[in-house]
Formats: sequence, C-alpha cells, structure tokens
Amino acid sequence: MRATGRNPVFSNTTFGAPGTGLAAPMTYDDVLRKTLACLALVLAGAAMGWAVPVLLVVGLLGGFVLGLVNIFKKAVSPPLILAYALFEGMALGGLSGLLDRMYPGVAVQAVIATLGVFAVSLFLFKSGRVRATAKSIKFLLIGMCGLIIFGLTNLVLTMTGVTGGQWGLRGVEVFGISLG
Repeated sequence: MRATGRNPVFSNTTFGAPGTGLAAPMTYDDVLRKTLACLALVLAGAAMGWAVPVLLVVGLLGGFVLGLVNIFKKAVSPPLILAYALFEGMALGGLSGLLDRMYPGVAVQAVIATLGVFAVSLFLFKSGRVRATAKSIKFLLIGMCGLIIFGLTNLVLTMTGVTGGQWGLRGVEVFGISLG
C-alpha cells in the first residue's frame, strides 16, 4: 500500500527500501534499538513531569509543536523525534502524577500493563510466533472498531445519565470480572 503526498513517513524510501541508497532494510533489531532510545527519553521526561506537574503543559505544547513539525518535515529527523519523545514523556509523567494523586495506584497499574504488553509483543514478534499477516490485521481492525464503538456508546450513555455510576458500562461486574 502506498500513500500519496510528500510526507516522508508514508514513502517507501523511509525505511531502507531497495534502491534508496540506505545500507540495508530496517530489521527487528533496528526497531528495538530505536524504540529503546525513544523509550529511555520518554521515561526521563516522565520522571521530570511526575516530579514537577507543571511540565504537563510544557510537554503538551512542545509535543504538539514537534509532532506537527515531524509530520510536515520533508525528511525524517532523528533529533526531532527524540525531542518529541522527551516532551511526550513530560506530558505523560505530569498527567500520570496528577491522576495518581486523585486515584492512588492507577499510574503504576497503567505502567505495568503497558510494559507487559510491550514485552510480550516484542517477544512474540522477535521469536516469529506472531506475524503481521493480512488476516491478523483484519482481526485487529475488527477488535479496534468494536472497542471504539463501545467506548463512544459508553461515553454517550454516561454523559446523558442513562447509566449510573462513575464508569458507566464499565462498572458492571460479575464475580469481580468487569464486563466493560
């Protein structure tokens, strides 16, 4: 699939396609190395944002500006991507700190769940047990669309007062298992 336009992210030359002049196509190890570099900066920014919640605003504004610059820039710029990761971390850390003060423990649960999903996904893709096939992409798309419809329905029902409680449909439990 090829998108039209001048955005370098959507071009076939971005990730070392044959004939681009780049040394080799991008591998899982390249993705892992670049992801870990960005993740380290996100964690550093998150630590700063957690300690100084005012950095939430700085992170949101800086991340928004750098996101737009990265989208519309004609060439991929690793320094700008790394700076975006740092600002994103500030925003996530500031928001997590504020939410954790309101709902103690929620940020730790979110971080553990995110790192768990990341580790399992990395292991499964790296080991070759899971492949991104057309069939798996269709199932993922079906699941995502179902969750979006559920989320929007839940939002509307909660905002209109049809469902009681703070969490709307997510507040329904059977034997301690959330049905939402």
